Formats: sequence, structure tokens, C-alpha cells
Amino acid sequence: PSSSSYESRYKDALKQGYHVGALLDHDNHNTTFGKTASSRTVVLSPALTRIDLLDAIRKRRTQASDDWNVRVTFTINNRPLGTIFTDTANPQISVTVFDPDLETTSNIVITYGIPGSGVAPTTLTSSTTGSLTFTHSIATGATYYYYAVITQLDGDKIFTAPIWVTKMSTLPVKLIEFKANKQK
Repeated sequence: PSSSSYESRYKDALKQGYHVGALLDHDNHNTTFGKTASSRTVVLSPALTRIDLLDAIRKRRTQASDDWNVRVTFTINNRPLGTIFTDTANPQISVTVFDPDLETTSNIVITYGIPGSGVAPTTLTSSTTGSLTFTHSIATGATYYYYAVITQLDGDKIFTAPIWVTKMSTLPVKLIEFKANKQK
């Protein structure tokens, strides 16, 4: 329904195991596009070329923002939003918010869940400043997704696309045999 913020549908898709990014629609079918609302879909792309933009969208490098110029950086273990990866380290979450208009961040919430579990994501941690760093200790073999919800003092919200992390173990490797064949 058009009166929905679609936040519940976003959470539903994530808990079912879908790999989706956050988007925000602003199509008013008029020539005033971009002038009547400050909401935006943010695409984090290395360049403003068709190929780079489409690649960034495919990789879920997106944010849904009520603020037209706020800049949010969200990484886990130095990987950008939208990434699906495995690591031997615990997830080290980092969020920074910068607004050129100097609008104040009232809250950063890190939400997390287990993909495909059918359980709604929940709050992991939060901060009332413009940045947040947090390390989440998880069990080896566990998979989680994380996304940030930033709220500014004026009520504007920014939703990031998730990052999916699986923690793997580092097993000791012992070289048992090594063979070489000389080729002519």
C-alpha cells in the first residue's frame, strides 16, 4: 500500500533469506522530479557511467534516504554495503554519517538477523552520535546480515542495504606430500 513505509516488507524479505538492497521511490510522474521531495535512492558507484551504476545496483550498493545530501558509510570488516562474504574474524561494524547541511544524527541503529530463519531482524547496538563502531562476536559457522538505520534530528531516516557475513574457522593445514614433474 502507498501509505506504507515498506520497512516491514524489507524486513520480511531479509528474514526469508532474500538478498535485497534498500531503495526509495520518488517517481511523481511530473517534471518536478527531484524538486518536490528530498528523498532519494543512493547508489554507491565508482563512476557515473551506465555500466558502473548498474553494477552497483546489482551488488546492492544502495541506501534509501529521506535526506537528499547526507553521506553514510557502512562497512563490515572494511567491505561495503551489499557485500556477501565469509571471514575468520568477527564482524567489525563501522558507520559514519556526514551531512553537508550539518543536520545532526540523533540515532544510528545496527539491525541484524539470520537469513532464511523466518525471524524478524532486531537491534544489535546503537549510537546517538554521527558514528558507530562495534564488533559482534559470533560463533564459527554462523551467518548473519546487518544493516544500519540512521535517524536525523529532524526525523529523516536513512536505511542501508545489508551486509551478509559468515564466520568460518581457520583450520591448520599440514603439507603431507609435494610432487613435481619436469616437463620438456
